[in-house]
Amino acid sequence: MERFRKISGKVPGFAKARGKSTLIVRSSSLLEDNFGTSFAGKYESYFCPNQGSLDSNLRDFSRAIVRIYASMLNPDALLYRRAKGLQDYDERMAILIQVVQGERFDRYFLPHAAGVAFSRNLYRWSPQIRRDDGFMRLVWGLGTRAVDRLGDDHPRLVALSHPQLHPESSVKAIRRYSQQFVDLIDLEENKFTTKPAKEVISSRYPVLRYLVQLDQGEYLAPLRIMLQERSTKDLVFTFDELLRRTPLVNRMSRLLQILERNSKHLSTQNSQSTSQIHNPLIPR
Repeated sequence: MERFRKISGKVPGFAKARGKSTLIVRSSSLLEDNFGTSFAGKYESYFCPNQGSLDSNLRDFSRAIVRIYASMLNPDALLYRRAKGLQDYDERMAILIQVVQGERFDRYFLPHAAGVAFSRNLYRWSPQIRRDDGFMRLVWGLGTRAVDRLGDDHPRLVALSHPQLHPESSVKAIRRYSQQFVDLIDLEENKFTTKPAKEVISSRYPVLRYLVQLDQGEYLAPLRIMLQERSTKDLVFTFDELLRRTPLVNRMSRLLQILERNSKHLSTQNSQSTSQIHNPLIPR
């Protein structure tokens, strides 16, 4: 109890120091991310937009911490522990607090791209894909839509050995299994929310041409000219130009190799990340 009082006494100072920075409060359990027991989606994560008053930001931040600890008793978490034979283990939960990376666009805050990557590709849709080069699920906006499996939406699946190779073989299929919604922070409403991607994207988005292509019926074309607002209905999120014209693929491949090489217990490593595009044509 004394330790809890010491920690809780530091919360107001931490919240004040972060100011208007958007935070995510995440679980960090000793049982998470072990070999065969990932606990993916069993514990909660909460976004704190921090766009209100200091008192309201502190209240939301404190509630997020409490909810993380309470998620230890979620039925899904308890059933998962039982299924893995961990019901008698002491579940030592810590809290991970991160500043959300991104930038403002109109009333919204979001990164240019985010996702989750794996050092081994267990989903090889073509024999030329190299399993050991890794795999990535990529989305526009907050990475929650890449981490969580959703029935009404689809991230871009990227084989790091062949990043331009789509799982789908036709333009119609690529469009059908492309991203339709975006997770973001609504700064005016001071909350995390989901919006149809076509309602948020526009010709004014700074890195639009790196995220989407134009559906021309028989083929998908890169954006070469200024897009008219009425044409957004023909946009398809492919991320092809991002994968082709920036260092993202090479950097992610090297990162996953380092993680796997330095791991003593896991045969496959995963990494969650966000990306911001700065002077993408200049090698870094």
